[in-house]
Amino acid sequence: MARLAKRQAQPVTAQDVEVQVIDALARVRPHVRQHAVAGLGDAGLARYPRRHLQAAAEQSGIDVFGLAQRGNMLIGDDQDVHARLRVNVPEGCYQVVLMDDAGLLPPGRDLAEHAPGRRHDTPFLARPTAQEHAMPELPEVEVVRRSLEPPLRGSRIIRILAGQHPGDILTLPLEEFAREVEGQRIVGIGRRGKTLLIELDSGATITVHLGMTGELSLARPGEPYPSHHHLSFVLDQGRGLRYRDIRRFGRIGLLRPGERDQLEARLGPEPLAPELTPERLRERLARHRRAIKALLLEQSFLAGVGNIYADEALFRAGIHPLRPASSLDIEEARRLLEALREVLEAAIYRRGTTIRNYRDGLGQPGENQASLRIYGRPPGSPCPVCGAPVERVVVVQRGTTFCPRCQPFLPTTAASRSGSSGSSGSSTG
Repeated sequence: MARLAKRQAQPVTAQDVEVQVIDALARVRPHVRQHAVAGLGDAGLARYPRRHLQAAAEQSGIDVFGLAQRGNMLIGDDQDVHARLRVNVPEGCYQVVLMDDAGLLPPGRDLAEHAPGRRHDTPFLARPTAQEHAMPELPEVEVVRRSLEPPLRGSRIIRILAGQHPGDILTLPLEEFAREVEGQRIVGIGRRGKTLLIELDSGATITVHLGMTGELSLARPGEPYPSHHHLSFVLDQGRGLRYRDIRRFGRIGLLRPGERDQLEARLGPEPLAPELTPERLRERLARHRRAIKALLLEQSFLAGVGNIYADEALFRAGIHPLRPASSLDIEEARRLLEALREVLEAAIYRRGTTIRNYRDGLGQPGENQASLRIYGRPPGSPCPVCGAPVERVVVVQRGTTFCPRCQPFLPTTAASRSGSSGSSGSSTG
């Protein structure tokens, strides 16, 4: 802090900043950039709890207003991330990657190993591909749940076996986790948002978040362990439930009896729940002026929606992804809710979207990728409905594809709206 106090009166440049954080909590408008705080030092990677950032801002008095526009990257917990990051953001934290003046990332495959002072020679703003951003969302987790529940219900967990990196996956020590779950019987498998819930007869719940490349699948007795295997549940009758994760973004945790509210407090309503009516959705939208695409990705607003299905639903509903959420009227809220439910239910019916890694609990890929209408289309390619060139923007670090004709930024009249959005909603594949 002495170093900070000595230098805080000096001009702050991008090279001086070690940590740059924008207050991007759900209630803060994303275009308001004056909520930035920073420490001084070498550019690099840092991870801090929100409360510590708030305290640091008060103590340091550093104002780095304007640095956010230089391409610096902010990631909140439970967000899709650029594939090169290869790191997970803990719950309740922000992770910040500071770019240099040219908007370049540190080199190397793992940015957590960045050495200060090295040349940033890899462009951050290079176009991400669908493979880089694909992440299991509500439909994929629901398909895993449905594929695992019949064979797992009633099974007893005999033993927990460690794989390659169990400490990267578990949110509590391995020994503690094993002590709490070994000997317990699985009484059900549920889902909340993107989190799989394995309910035990003790009243505890095992939580599984697949991250970007996580796979939870059944294994036959004697079946060889796959690569990137990190944890196994040995079940009665010799079967196994194995967790595999190439990038190790996923997390397995434990909610003890009475702790389920901790999960519920972080998540918004389920988009498929009948309790979520167009009127209730419109009421929730009216509280936010941030871009509708950004809001749909916020798990505290709606649980389970990610990049793929947000793009697909907005396209089907004829809503521009950068429209302020509060500008949607009741009819647009109704169309959006219908579109969300249609694309999510269609994806569940087709057993999920496999862009690269996703498999269900029996090791089978999904089929919905062939039915995607707008997600992942190259900029300039024709819209599948009207033929106009589609465009791509970045919203909260996610590539976002839309048709400027079918999804105009300004609301259209009901008559003209029925011509484009109605046809875009005619099919998801």
